[in-house]
Amino acid sequence: MRLGFAALWGPNPESTWSGSALALRSALAQLTEVHDVGVRFRRWERAPLARATNRKDPLGSLVSYGEHTRPWQLRGAAEVRWKLAREGCDALLEVGADLASPPVPFFCYKDGTYGLALERSPYSLPFHSALSDRQVRRLQRREEAFHDRATAIFTMSNWLAQAILGHSPNLAGKVRVVHPGVNTTPRRESSPPHHPALLFVGRHFLRKGGDLVVEAFRLLRQGEWPTMTLTVAGPDRWPLPEPPPPGVTFVGRVPPKVLASMFGRHHVLVMPSRFEYFGIALAEALCAGVPCIGRRAFAMPEIIEPGRNGALIGSDDPEELVRAITSVLEDDGMALRCRQERHQAARYWSWDRAARQMLASMDPGNRAAQAAPGHLHQEGPVSS
Repeated sequence: MRLGFAALWGPNPESTWSGSALALRSALAQLTEVHDVGVRFRRWERAPLARATNRKDPLGSLVSYGEHTRPWQLRGAAEVRWKLAREGCDALLEVGADLASPPVPFFCYKDGTYGLALERSPYSLPFHSALSDRQVRRLQRREEAFHDRATAIFTMSNWLAQAILGHSPNLAGKVRVVHPGVNTTPRRESSPPHHPALLFVGRHFLRKGGDLVVEAFRLLRQGEWPTMTLTVAGPDRWPLPEPPPPGVTFVGRVPPKVLASMFGRHHVLVMPSRFEYFGIALAEALCAGVPCIGRRAFAMPEIIEPGRNGALIGSDDPEELVRAITSVLEDDGMALRCRQERHQAARYWSWDRAARQMLASMDPGNRAAQAAPGHLHQEGPVSS
């Protein structure tokens, strides 16, 4: 099969769709013939559109919704169709964006929908707040028409699959859940320190619950864990008005390879996101043998199994997070189990496994595309 692969590539392909687009394309290329038919806007095209669509989100960050405008979408669709015809592809996989509806069978892979952008919250993704309700509804209608024409819709989570089917139950036969792979290679090169060490990862500090983590950490240091430490990675600068409290190490934004080596030097990853399309850092921690704490919402319950590899909280109460952190730290069996199962987790949370699942759906007769062993979740069609 000659598969066309379409992404809306950013100036740095390695960071497009948080690195997932390039990682998936590479995994697919190991299994079948892949042709890049994605969209690359030139810098002189991006700049004026970005300036014209700049907005401030509720948290004060400057964001642009340029890629969600009609001229940009028409331009992208034309480029994909032209490249697809030039390469003579038999099918098309579009990742992270609905770019074109070509005459060949086409599939999409997504972590969210425009319908989720109508759920207004200061903690939603930045582009959500940049769009008006009228714009979102137009984009939602376009997306629903795209789904109707698609051969199949791959979603990163059961949570998203159910959200799509809640709006469009007629798509039940098309929607398939394919959990993503991790975008770093987590390593456990050294043991964590003797004192309890927590890790928080998140560029969008408030959306990821970083303020809640810091508050719970203060309470833990004042109580039974006076030697506890917390490492905060992700934001460009310290995001709270007051300086980091004692015991907190702020490392800012770190390259993926550095982050991969950080997981194993901590006892728990704490990331109780208030809004999350998926939460791949949680899977990365499990691949390093580190238990996680997330929120009982979005796709996080598909990654974390309370009592086995971590804990889930249900509110913004720091006392609840304190109890969750304490329960994980005191569970020696959980720590051992996570270390023992890290290789199984790495096999499951891999783009190779995801690519095989997708190709099996696109071409059931392709033996090379049969699902890899070591699944932690049952995948396949979902129904409402």
